[in-house]
Amino acid sequence: MSRIGKAPIPVPSGVEVSINGRQVAVKGPKGALDLEVPGEITVRQDGEEILVERPDDERQNRALHGLTRSLVNNMVVGVSEGFSKELQIIGVGYRAAPKGSDLELQLGFSHPVIVKAPDGIEFDVPEPTRIIVSGTNKQVVGQVAADIRSHRKPGPFAPCVRRSPTRARVCATSASMCPARPERRRSEHRRSVPSASAATPSDSQGGPGDRCAATPGGVPLLTAHLGTGHRRPDRSHGGQRLDPAGRRG
Repeated sequence: MSRIGKAPIPVPSGVEVSINGRQVAVKGPKGALDLEVPGEITVRQDGEEILVERPDDERQNRALHGLTRSLVNNMVVGVSEGFSKELQIIGVGYRAAPKGSDLELQLGFSHPVIVKAPDGIEFDVPEPTRIIVSGTNKQVVGQVAADIRSHRKPGPFAPCVRRSPTRARVCATSASMCPARPERRRSEHRRSVPSASAATPSDSQGGPGDRCAATPGGVPLLTAHLGTGHRRPDRSHGGQRLDPAGRRG
């Protein structure tokens, strides 16, 4: 049994509910709404409560059970208390103003944007940057609020948009927040070289077979291996050196 569908709907005082076949009508101080029950779901009133039931546990009926109960409950809450959505305008020169029952928006375009108020929807502008959309139908209230927001959606770096840590670093342009990557030292990829103090006279001269030689300043210097006398041993001949004629040394 659906936990949402089996929950009874309380009917507050001042709300009238009439059920005629598959039509459910609710009337209250805020207005009146009606709904056609989908599928094989049944709705009945038991005293001060409304019960939503399903005939069996088929997949379609189980899916519609909780949905129907939520729709009927939203009708009862809408005609008794109402629903509202609040929008905030962020931008230089952006503002809103009521124009009769409609809404006039200044969103940076060359012309004002006029939003028509559907039936049962009211616009309230307590401040030039605040808009409150209210009404009895929860679906219509949410749709109108989404339509107003679609005229000028917030950008990816707007203060009202939640950003991930990665995106927050991308938008930072300060050099102190994005330090330059340090250069990699070449000595990290070489074998260790003895210091200048430990170098022997033969090492300081940089003989032909030495891997590195020490400069007069004591900084290791990598020597170039050029010429036949400095070639790496040929492993195919037992590791022996070959002279220019191709004979083993």
